[in-house]
Amino acid sequence: MALQRFQTSLDECLRELPGERAYEHWERANMVQTMIAARKQEIQKTRTEASKELTRDFEHLEASMPPYELPVPIAYCTGVQQFEKEYDKRFGNAREIFVDMEWSKVTGRFTILYRRMMGQTLNRISTIQFAHSSGVIVYQLETSACPTKIKQILTAGHVTKYGVGIRSDMKTAEEVWGFSMANTKDIGELAVQLHPHHWKRTKGLNQQPGIRKLATLYLRQRIKKHEPKWHGGWWTRHLSDEQLEYAAIDAYASYEIFLKITEKSNEHIIGSEKNARMADKSNMPS
Repeated sequence: MALQRFQTSLDECLRELPGERAYEHWERANMVQTMIAARKQEIQKTRTEASKELTRDFEHLEASMPPYELPVPIAYCTGVQQFEKEYDKRFGNAREIFVDMEWSKVTGRFTILYRRMMGQTLNRISTIQFAHSSGVIVYQLETSACPTKIKQILTAGHVTKYGVGIRSDMKTAEEVWGFSMANTKDIGELAVQLHPHHWKRTKGLNQQPGIRKLATLYLRQRIKKHEPKWHGGWWTRHLSDEQLEYAAIDAYASYEIFLKITEKSNEHIIGSEKNARMADKSNMPS
């Protein structure tokens, strides 16, 4: 109602603008502009409060969930030939694959200066992960250049690349490696599209569900937060067990979430309106 009243008064002001003297015209136009600015501030404040409320609701629900446990072993690759062998063995001619990347900023004053002079990005892709039913591969890149096999996979139009927040990975790949990933689909977008009743508030706030929210809702498990200390450590000679597990979980959990999202069975939360009502009753964040 408040917005309707505001719109009505705004329309009345705009209708009176033609035919006025210059100063009166400016005065009224300035008043309209001030009204719009004030309402924008109120709307932004309300949106911020709603976003914080959604975050609190989600964190409360997430805290009640058991931690996510990776159900498959990790294939950790540090060389091109090792990666190619593992990929062909596990995924072969797969028509769909689940992808995630870890990247960091370059370090060193002269390296940063050189890249800026050359117009190059300061990002560098450290690891790339692939997952499917047969397991998960974490490939730690040896250099900043993109291996031929990786480029073939990412640019293949017949292979669908799924990921949570994959648009960010696409942007990074284009900045760092200079090519665009082909045939990609974002799992968060797919979840909102197929189950809008679960993501009403998230969509209303123009947000995209991340891996933690998706895992909480569809897998009923809690995924560990990213440790800030890892941002500069993805280019170490050998990844720690924690880094390796984190990287693998993001990729494989995406695969498991995708299965739940696209599942047709009414026995699970996604396919049933009855379960949607149960979710509302349990104050599940959306």
